Amino acid sequence: MTNQSTGTYGEQLASQYLSSHGYHIIERNANSRWGEIDIVAEKNRQVIFVEVKTRSNLRMGKPYEAVSYGKLKRLFRTIQHYILIHNWEKRKFQLDVIGIVLNADRSVKELRHYENVGL
Repeated sequence: MTNQSTGTYGEQLASQYLSSHGYHIIERNANSRWGEIDIVAEKNRQVIFVEVKTRSNLRMGKPYEAVSYGKLKRLFRTIQHYILIHNWEKRKFQLDVIGIVLNADRSVKELRHYENVGL
């Protein structure tokens, strides 16, 4: 499985997880010149931007370790742009991170949802 297909599969799993926990998925893979937001969702009138990191093994570290300070800065810039173009300045929002570790058969070994991640 390639890194890209692992990432796409992880985003599918994360979307299913969020949907089963009461989130409404608004958009996946929202691109702008600033970057990409993996999942845009809504729950309790709040917009949730979700970064998904998936690993098929831990040689490169745990999934959440890939969300560095620099990555968070780029994500917040992308989120600010997304909010502006959708006229959502008055809406509450947060950034969540979902880290997924897969078994060799692509079943989920671990899924962790980190809510309201900040700089």
